[in-house]
Formats: sequence, C-alpha cells, structure tokens
Amino acid sequence: ELTTHQKKEREQEKSQGLIPFKDLASAIAKNYREIDDETRAFVSEVAERLTRHLEESEAIEARDREEVSKKLGMPTEEEDEKSRRGAAELVRRGKMKRKNLPRGSIEKR
Repeated sequence: ELTTHQKKEREQEKSQGLIPFKDLASAIAKNYREIDDETRAFVSEVAERLTRHLEESEAIEARDREEVSKKLGMPTEEEDEKSRRGAAELVRRGKMKRKNLPRGSIEKR
C-alpha cells in the first residue's frame, strides 16, 4: 500500500515493434555518411529551400500577427515586452506588488 508521499512506478509501455529512437538516429546517420555526392547535393538543396521557406513563413506570420494586433488595438510584441519590463522595474523598486500582475508577466531571476 502506498502512502501519500510515495508515487506509483510508471509501467513500461510496449513499443509495438517500433525501432527505438536511438537506433533510428544511428541508422539515419550511418546511411547519410554513405550517400553519393549527387544525392548529398540534392538533400542539401532541399534543406536550404525548406529553411528559406520556413523563414519566409515566419516573417509573414509575424507581419500578419502585427497587423491583426493593430486592427484590434492590441499592443505589439515590442510594446508588450516594454510594458513587462516596466512592470518588473516597478516591482523591483517596491512601487507595485508582484501579486497584482498577471501570471507570467515577470520572469523570475
């Protein structure tokens, strides 16, 4: 019987025949080391294009988020961060109590 401070040990889950992550990573790394130059160039080009696409998508998303914030009259991320830093400074100076701030508005240091 368990007391309140003891935890029940978690049962091991069955992998259902799947390859463990460590073995999968090793197999991928081994295969990548053994590919020919043409395949390596192709894979590198695909990786560059995906990276570029991700960066462009993130930029578009940030721009759209900022436009929506302006339309709704919400502060931008920069304004919100500036406000958080100002609140943190007021707490440090003792002019504002931490409990009056929204949760997560000041990071613990």
